[in-house]
Amino acid sequence: MTQGADFQHTRPIPSYPLHRLVGVIDTLQEAERAVRALQDAGYHTQDIHLISGQEFMAGVREWEQQKSPLVKTVEIFLASYDEGFPRDTYLHEAEQGHAILSVRLSTSEQMNQVRDILVNFHAHQIKCFGRWAITDLPS
Repeated sequence: MTQGADFQHTRPIPSYPLHRLVGVIDTLQEAERAVRALQDAGYHTQDIHLISGQEFMAGVREWEQQKSPLVKTVEIFLASYDEGFPRDTYLHEAEQGHAILSVRLSTSEQMNQVRDILVNFHAHQIKCFGRWAITDLPS
């Protein structure tokens, strides 16, 4: 983990972002401003994970090398999502140099609040990952 001004850049990436809202912001600087806005809104530093595109790609490569047969099976199930495996969407964005921002949600009401904050920083590819569903949110 590397330290930003008053928040953490995260590596390695979590394998599945359960109870998290995840979005893409095109520049790391704008993503850092979004993190500060989330903190100002009362979200805890430990619940906010900012991952640069480069760190995300390295984390995916590392994770791919360590996958168990069970994880590979779950991945096949997740690939049945209408838009393909969500990791692939974020990997494509990371390859473009975009930052990935993930926020842990402790209540369902937080989903729209976090989305609204991220949209103010031009976030896109916003998804909320629940236990049984992945919800696409407008940006």
